[in-house]
Amino acid sequence: MRRTPYGVMIEDDNDEYVNVGEMVMALITAGDDDIFQAAQGVDPESLEKMMAQHDQGVQGGLERWDNDVFSSYYNVDLDRVIRLYARRMNHDIKEVENENEDY
Repeated sequence: MRRTPYGVMIEDDNDEYVNVGEMVMALITAGDDDIFQAAQGVDPESLEKMMAQHDQGVQGGLERWDNDVFSSYYNVDLDRVIRLYARRMNHDIKEVENENEDY
């Protein structure tokens, strides 16, 4: 995981980009909907709003949304998503420094 001025970038051990939308959908499908910036991560209104937009196919569905859309528009806690997804998939999280600070 790398934090940049443009948001969080997530890569696996093979340096392949991992989309937050795919993580969000995997968690929701598994019943883990405590991914929001709210008490105990639960926010039914934000979940309903996000899933309505997904069901309407907005921008190709949430799997295709930019990472920052989740926190900016749907109150999703990206750090929480990453932790829950990593635990569910038995991954380790490593935060790395930006190699190039000249964005």
